[in-house]
Amino acid sequence: MPRIIDDDDFDGQFGRTLAAAMFGTADVGEALATAARITPGDLGSWHDEWTATAVSAEAEVAAALAGGHHLSAAQAGLRASEYHRQAFFYVRDDLASPVLADGYRRHRDTFRAAAGRLPFPVEAVAIPCLGTTLNGYLARPDDAGTPRPTVVLPAGYDSTAESGYLSWGPAALEHGCNLLTFEGPGQGGVLYERGLTFRPDFEAVLTPTVDWLVAQPGVDPGALILFGRSFAGYLAPRGAAFEPRLAGLVCDPVQLDFGAAFRGRFGDEIVDRAMADDATLDGDLAFLLEDPRRRNFFASRMVTHGVDTLSGYIREICRFTAADVASQISCPAAARRRGRSGGIGAGRPAGRRPRPGPHHRPPLHRRRGGGWALRGDRSATGGAGRPRLDRRDPGRPGLTVARITGGTTGRGNPEDIARTDGGDAARPPVTASRQVGPP
Repeated sequence: MPRIIDDDDFDGQFGRTLAAAMFGTADVGEALATAARITPGDLGSWHDEWTATAVSAEAEVAAALAGGHHLSAAQAGLRASEYHRQAFFYVRDDLASPVLADGYRRHRDTFRAAAGRLPFPVEAVAIPCLGTTLNGYLARPDDAGTPRPTVVLPAGYDSTAESGYLSWGPAALEHGCNLLTFEGPGQGGVLYERGLTFRPDFEAVLTPTVDWLVAQPGVDPGALILFGRSFAGYLAPRGAAFEPRLAGLVCDPVQLDFGAAFRGRFGDEIVDRAMADDATLDGDLAFLLEDPRRRNFFASRMVTHGVDTLSGYIREICRFTAADVASQISCPAAARRRGRSGGIGAGRPAGRRPRPGPHHRPPLHRRRGGGWALRGDRSATGGAGRPRLDRRDPGRPGLTVARITGGTTGRGNPEDIARTDGGDAARPPVTASRQVGPP
């Protein structure tokens, strides 16, 4: 597909709004007009132009309400919410930023106002968990109270509970399912407004969420499907390993061991120094933060983990592993692997390096004469081995239907693993191996 914006990162994020347009929560024409106004490489331009489009959609809400057109107002409000989400995407590196606070508030408020005007119930919920409450939305096809299958959708690295609905809600409802989309620590308003950061033991979040969910009317407790996108491709299998009440698990992509992945990306020496709290490491890695775009990339992730140095980020992300517990997952699972690029995926055997391929991103390496360099890469996210999955579905290339287990294939080909840059990029559809609930 040709680029719409002459900037790889901007264009990738733009694709998320095109994906939302498939479900009527964005408009292709509005998105293309916005893209045409954005200056490549200018983060301020990105924010300002998406905000302008969001404000225009909000004006449509007011006009529709004045004419008594509540459904049109709801549709315009959902679009405004999506555009506000895009606007604050590159200001997430500073939790104290008033621009982030305002953008997130407008994203949330336009969504909630729109949800109240939809022709089916979308309820803002507060899920008791970890001594506080988690933000979420429970959407149902109707208010009849008939027990239905429920898709459980945790947010990812940069997404919100609202964007979970914007991306997946209409599809779930059209297929007769409920949708629960929610934010845990490190995500959305739980991070931006309460300052709670990611924790590796997502079972501590998922179990009380399921406890709450199965007590809600219209929820079939025997038909809960956990769907993990992007960073939730780690959170979901980690939580599922400790949650026997799930009827199915979908990961797009599956990510079991960030520690092994970072070793494949940065090399053992860098990771070992980070784990040993080497005080000189951040000086050696300072060049990675010299470029404003790369600094924004890393800082946006550091804040979600409550750290402010690269060494602290590496040390913290290496705690995020499900490889040692994945064999405990008891429900059927569908795990997608994007097969043409390396990425932060699963582990590799100790001492083994990823096998180079045409799309392999090389790791950090020492320059001749000393110092470190990053060869031919802007994002510093890259590859490692892939999780071992039991069997391939011959009818769906790239889709493996299996129980997820720990370990790797032993060869660690980066072409065989899922790519993620920590964002919820546009995706092809993924379906479970067996249907649960209405078609």
